[in-house]
Amino acid sequence: MLNLQGTISLDGETVCSAYDGFKDWILGHVEEGTKGKVTYTFTNSNYSVGNAPGKNTTVITYTEGEDADRFTPSLAMLQTRDSNGMITNMFDKVSDAAVQFSAGDFNRNRNSIKQAPLAEVRLEQALHGTEAFSPVEIAEDTELSKTVSGFGDYYRGKLSDVEYDGDNLLIDLRITLIDEAGNSMIQTISPAIGVGKFDAIDSIYADNGNLKGEFDAYNLNGVCVARSVSSTSQLTPGFYILRGANSTRKCAIR
Repeated sequence: MLNLQGTISLDGETVCSAYDGFKDWILGHVEEGTKGKVTYTFTNSNYSVGNAPGKNTTVITYTEGEDADRFTPSLAMLQTRDSNGMITNMFDKVSDAAVQFSAGDFNRNRNSIKQAPLAEVRLEQALHGTEAFSPVEIAEDTELSKTVSGFGDYYRGKLSDVEYDGDNLLIDLRITLIDEAGNSMIQTISPAIGVGKFDAIDSIYADNGNLKGEFDAYNLNGVCVARSVSSTSQLTPGFYILRGANSTRKCAIR
């Protein structure tokens, strides 16, 4: 099911807060000669990893004005594959996951589209819900880039294992593309992969006081979404079951 939402801002001020109104604003601002930094933000929650609901957030930024480069980089393809090369989003361990994607700066030139080189391409990983992203080393697959046209350049990266104590784990991915003009596209897939058995928690106690020290955070499906959390400020908005060494409580983060 499509669950797409979006906003548009101009120089930091929201000018359109409903996806249904995008077309009118896009056509109208061109006629008005709008100038400034334009940011499109899209969110879509039409997938899941195991039984954990997922959300894809894409932020596109460019400069609008006379002779400005309005063409932003684009992510054309994204896959996660296991050690046997099979496409999947479930793994036995994080380091079994390889990420393959293609991207480019596709610029329209009259009746054709030409690809310009990207200034920066980044892939990052984080424990789901923590925003603690770390870089993933990537390399261009030059052979694919040369032989498969229309999808930009191809890149591959292998995720790194993380320390955690439990049977399941969720990992977020973030891809950043920046062109020579400074236009950018940042896409966050949260979560992107699942690691482990994805069993539900086997027991929960009634709320029994404040948690002390580090704790694990579970969603309402019983899936652990963050390990060894020291503060609820590290979690994204939502409903959680927080489980420490000797205490458990439920909370809503807005």
